[in-house]
Amino acid sequence: MRLRVFTLFFALLMAGSTFAASMPNKPSNEHFQNAIAQYRAGKLSAAVSELHSALTESPNDANSMNWLGFIFMQMGKPDDAIPVLEKAVSIKADATSWFNLGRAYQAKDRPKNAVSAFEKVVAIDPKNADAWYNLGNLRLKQKKTADAIKAYETAATLSPTNADVMNNLAQAYVINHETSMAVGRYQKAAELAPKDAAIQLNLGLALEKLGRTDSAITAFSKAVDLDMSNYSARMALGEAYTGAKESDLAIAQFQAASQLRPKEVAPHIDLAGIYTRRLDSDKAIEELKAASALKPDDAGILTNIGCIYYKDGNASEAGKAFHKAIDADEDYAPAHTNLAVLYSEKGKSAEAAAEWLIVRKLDPKNIAAALEVANADLAAKRYPQASSGYQSALKLDPKNAHALNGLGLCAERQGRIAEAIKYYSVAVQADPKFAVGYNNLGVVYEKQGSAAKALAQYKKAVDADPNCKPARKNLDRLSGSG
Repeated sequence: MRLRVFTLFFALLMAGSTFAASMPNKPSNEHFQNAIAQYRAGKLSAAVSELHSALTESPNDANSMNWLGFIFMQMGKPDDAIPVLEKAVSIKADATSWFNLGRAYQAKDRPKNAVSAFEKVVAIDPKNADAWYNLGNLRLKQKKTADAIKAYETAATLSPTNADVMNNLAQAYVINHETSMAVGRYQKAAELAPKDAAIQLNLGLALEKLGRTDSAITAFSKAVDLDMSNYSARMALGEAYTGAKESDLAIAQFQAASQLRPKEVAPHIDLAGIYTRRLDSDKAIEELKAASALKPDDAGILTNIGCIYYKDGNASEAGKAFHKAIDADEDYAPAHTNLAVLYSEKGKSAEAAAEWLIVRKLDPKNIAAALEVANADLAAKRYPQASSGYQSALKLDPKNAHALNGLGLCAERQGRIAEAIKYYSVAVQADPKFAVGYNNLGVVYEKQGSAAKALAQYKKAVDADPNCKPARKNLDRLSGSG
């Protein structure tokens, strides 16, 4: 399942009365009164002009400055608002002035300045819910989650019917890995705003994190019902249905999501996954090809197409897909890995070894690649290189029976029988079901003339894996039943 993103509500303000510059008891001057009238008529440029005239007559009128900064913000001009509001607070440092300045700093992504301004607001007016809310938003963006929670909780206490506050508080709890607390807050937000699809989506995501799939499906379904065009809700519901093994319902949601956003790859990927699990290769490939048409250079999609062809026994098409993936991204290790496996099955050992070498370089921690490269060196009788490769694999997995067995083979083929016995013995200790190790122990014991020991090891090999043909053959031969 892909990572889902919760919706936060970062509205800078929540009530006009909180941030609009306050009206003076007595008019500052005629220009100020004209400015207010122009503002109320929606003529913001004219209001700005009148306020400039008002400030020409009264240069230190903080109220006119506050209104001018506020209107600049309404016009989307925080750069013009900030110097005016900074002068206003230097003259009259009240809560309204600091709030407006904090809002301007926030708009310009100056979080430290904004936090300082809003902290001055709550110092002057501790019951200012909007300031606490904005402090929570800022602290969350600064990744100071504990401080954000404190601010949101204060805002929620002061404004208990505000769904946006409750939603963001819940998200802070999610980030703080307190998902149970988050669910409670999302549920409260949903009660306050029962027709808000985004809140239902967030609630579903939190419930899903707790493993409460049925409840998550209910929340996602409500989100979809509230907003049929909500792509994220459709995808989340589809993935929840997938997890609940309700594939038909999941398919319907992913198809709807794809119709909402025809250029999105994700619905096709999820649909391909369902069809693959259903063993419906044709439909899976159809969806992956649709995804590839949207992202033609995505090596992962091309590799998945190759894997489905491979599982269906279509080696030719699988190879083409893996080569296309490598053409799209020559450093995509899974494509090289699958191509190496395909070459091995075709008996093209040299080509397979070349691909495994590439995988080894791209992914040094890939144990399979380390073993396959070492196996190629062993087959070519490059024993020092093979031993080094097996040792590298053991560094990644100290109890890897295949690597230990490989070291035993290197030792045996160089005549170091005692060393070979040691490695084979450790291999079967690491994996008591490792039939190959028992068989190889039997072989070296037989070379030493210890028929009884050899017979015992062959028996262990057959017990571990009745289908181990070399061990069965050796057992029958040595016991005289062959």
